[in-house]
Amino acid sequence: MNQLNITKPVKKRCYSQIYWIWTAMKSRCYNPNNPRYKYYGAKSINVCDRWRYSFDNFYDDMGDKPEGMSLERKNNKGDYELENCKWATFKEQSLNKSNNIWLVYRGKKCVIAEWARIRGIGKSTIRERLRCGLTIQKILSSQHRI
Repeated sequence: MNQLNITKPVKKRCYSQIYWIWTAMKSRCYNPNNPRYKYYGAKSINVCDRWRYSFDNFYDDMGDKPEGMSLERKNNKGDYELENCKWATFKEQSLNKSNNIWLVYRGKKCVIAEWARIRGIGKSTIRERLRCGLTIQKILSSQHRI
């Protein structure tokens, strides 16, 4: 007898990088033993049901991880869901951290690390000037001494 062998393509690649990203995302949100849980699950960051219960749905929505990128929530206070997630570079992610301090000077808004690079001043110098309550002009001045 001639048997027809029909197999459905399986997207679940248990040893693939995207699968580990999916499991790590869920662990941060739902496993109190995960070292990163305090930044996610403990702050009520969740994974949408579509992704939480189906790797295939997550993969269908996000696809493979592009080289040099990682999963980012656009609003870092929001949940993991299609509307709030994208693949981002390390630099993009570093600008979306909850502990960033943004400074606006002459209409330009940057985080401390970016201002330090632009102005040629140490990040710790900018932080110390902020702590002292200096004006934005003095904070970002390469001439000012505390």
